[in-house]
Amino acid sequence: MAWMANMIRRTVATENQEQRALVRWIKMQPLIADYLVKLNNEGKRTEAQGWNLKLMGMCVGASDLFLAYPVSQFCGLWLEIKQNRPYTTSERMKDSWRAQESFLERMRFVGFAGEFCYGFEHGIKIVERYLEK
Repeated sequence: MAWMANMIRRTVATENQEQRALVRWIKMQPLIADYLVKLNNEGKRTEAQGWNLKLMGMCVGASDLFLAYPVSQFCGLWLEIKQNRPYTTSERMKDSWRAQESFLERMRFVGFAGEFCYGFEHGIKIVERYLEK
């Protein structure tokens, strides 16, 4: 039975794969291709590295991608990329998830759009809806 669980896990794209697919799609859209920014906010670091990055402006909870292309209602679009799978309540209650939610709330408050994106197909829908506004 363990082999079956491993096989199922392998069929679900990783968060990294989902993000790379979405970035590839965005880069093929002439209108927005040059306006996508990737924030390097994830990953494990030593305490000293984390401290240095905070001094350099790293923001806890900042989204993975920013589309710096304004539309009529919004100044830009923040995207927090997640793997396309169900998440448990305990996963959503982790400090990192709550920091991401808080970041998106603050960005929305000052005029940006911001969404959690569950897989690259969901990301495409979010970007297309954003561009229609």
